Amino acid sequence: MAQLTITINARTNNPPNQLGFRQINLVHNELYTFTEEDFTTLTIPPYQDPEGDNASLLKITQLPAIGQLVFNSIVSSVNDEYDFTDIGLGLLTYQADIGTTISYTDANFEFDIADIGSAIFSGLTDGKIIFKVSPYENLPPTQVGNNSVTINYGETLVFTRALLTTLLTPAYSDPEGDPAGDLLVQVVPVTGVLQVNGIDILNNTIISFDDIDAGLFTYVPDNSIIILDAVDFDFQIADTGSNQFVG
Repeated sequence: MAQLTITINARTNNPPNQLGFRQINLVHNELYTFTEEDFTTLTIPPYQDPEGDNASLLKITQLPAIGQLVFNSIVSSVNDEYDFTDIGLGLLTYQADIGTTISYTDANFEFDIADIGSAIFSGLTDGKIIFKVSPYENLPPTQVGNNSVTINYGETLVFTRALLTTLLTPAYSDPEGDPAGDLLVQVVPVTGVLQVNGIDILNNTIISFDDIDAGLFTYVPDNSIIILDAVDFDFQIADTGSNQFVG
């Protein structure tokens, strides 16, 4: 009996044939957690595989020059390979450099991808992540509250730092924890006088907290007023970091 033998060649599964780049914008000292999409669907052009296979492994082919790449608390090295399942768990991060306070572009991070079907890396050099990091911005105080104090007739009030910061309601606070640097007296009291080192001050006078710490900022009441009296003055505070007044 005659016989015809048919030989079926094995299917060839090819590695990815397209990788792209992605730009990620960060603020100073920001920690960025990667997702699979950062390396595939969000790149330009997007990841592509001839058979439509999903990405399987990521290889680090070049490290960032300024920030730091970290996987599961361990600093990454060139040729490290990571499973995209682990990347999906948030284990791969980029830490923007805390020591660089000006804006910078970190364009050295390059990668390659192997697909699930072939398990072969593409060998392409187009996979790249570019980080654009904004400069460090020192923010002004977030809270400057009110206070009240009672003095006896004829008594001079010597202001302290605590009286004008921690004892306010709400207390003085600053995002970076910067201490108070300057006090701006916007409107002086209608009776009595505010003085710095014994000299009367006017509206919109700026007083250093160094002078306040030295006990040079005082309120001298009008002793011609012998009945119960209440006066106030308006002020703002600038922190030592931003030098912006808030009140």
